[in-house]
Amino acid sequence: MSRRLSLCGWLMLGVFTLSGCNVEVVLGPNPSSCSRAQDPNSGRVYDVEQRYYAGNLENGYQTYYDFVRHFECGPAAYFQSGDLQKFTFFRHGEYYSGYKGITDITFDYRHGYQLFMTNQVSNELPQESGWTANRRLYRKLWQNEAGFEEIEVVREGNSPNTSGAISSRVELANGYKRKNENQNTNQYDCTWFNSMGNTLKTSAGCANEASYDRQYLGRVADIDGYIADFRRQGTVSYSTDPQWYRDKMRF
Repeated sequence: MSRRLSLCGWLMLGVFTLSGCNVEVVLGPNPSSCSRAQDPNSGRVYDVEQRYYAGNLENGYQTYYDFVRHFECGPAAYFQSGDLQKFTFFRHGEYYSGYKGITDITFDYRHGYQLFMTNQVSNELPQESGWTANRRLYRKLWQNEAGFEEIEVVREGNSPNTSGAISSRVELANGYKRKNENQNTNQYDCTWFNSMGNTLKTSAGCANEASYDRQYLGRVADIDGYIADFRRQGTVSYSTDPQWYRDKMRF
């Protein structure tokens, strides 16, 4: 059984000292792979604890100087503000992609439906957003990808079951291109913009796309593979249930 201690002022707990008020530490159960951590710098072994601090729930261990967010069995930090909930993975105080490449996952509501958004520690993996009800993607964002600053693919719609048109954007320092699905013609239309957002050229059916890429962006900006990836994936393989992540924070 865990024990809860409310801290105020200076309090000695084992080998560490804490100061300040409004901090609650939850001492974990008997040591296990989830409740012990070895500091990679000092080699010391610490008990992993759970604390509530400034409205946040955190798992980690207390060194002489700091509380280090760390948990090997699930997220190490939980933040909530209204409908927004965010779970973040940490190992020894550093962001960690411990589950399906995710460093954090945020839940919120839009148009009355709950949605999710993930981030990854590596730019090789895109940021993904979707609907929690059916794990369906509505947006993927690649940053610093293939020499481009950003590549974004979005499925328009205001609900989990909406099959709206796909729009995409590829951005460079000197401008960007939008390539949007036209459901009336069953083709894509392209528009090029400068860095200030001014329209430079529009091409129905993206005719002469590569030529206009070179003219207005300085290089070919072929993003058809990213659009195909978005269409092919459809849904995500990781959990989109906030309760699953809350449960994983428990010892």
